[in-house]
Amino acid sequence: MPCPDGMPGITRRHDRHTGTPYLLKGKAAVEADLPEPYNRFYADPASTSDFMDAMWSLSYGVSQELVALVDLAPHRTLADIGGANGPFAVAALE
Repeated sequence: MPCPDGMPGITRRHDRHTGTPYLLKGKAAVEADLPEPYNRFYADPASTSDFMDAMWSLSYGVSQELVALVDLAPHRTLADIGGANGPFAVAALE
């Protein structure tokens, strides 16, 4: 799945999986002119929304699988630490 057009740093960072620029130039040289990932993700409302949507897409299905493995019935409190927009909490409450 291609990265959103508004996040070119992600596409370039993905090159590490093919290895070519990273092996030839090194990580520091390849990423020298790229913004830090979270600076890009939270740069504006559209980028933040794209990032949150991507994180939800990656984690909601896994959250549903995890919830199915545990009996949450005896518990009255749930903390979704680091859950961004709460995919685990939503899956647990369904």
